Amino acid sequence: TNLYALNNVNLELSSRCNKKCWCCGRRKIDRDYPEIALNYGDMKFELAEKIAKQLQRNVVVQFHNNGESLLHPRFGDIINLFKKRFSM
Repeated sequence: TNLYALNNVNLELSSRCNKKCWCCGRRKIDRDYPEIALNYGDMKFELAEKIAKQLQRNVVVQFHNNGESLLHPRFGDIINLFKKRFSM
């Protein structure tokens, strides 16, 4: 067993979010640094393709971080790239 092997990857498909959770640090960033808030967006589909091709089959892919992955316009297509390798 190789303890240094990659076994889990978190992908943020979108940094956009449609929620306003009171506990989210994003609200402070949006308020105090509006120039950053304007740069929210989606991962390019081509980048997701490159990542999918490079990952070994046993790597678990999770689609979350600070954004809402379901907002990505090609969410279904990206899910198909990572069949049997993700958790939500």
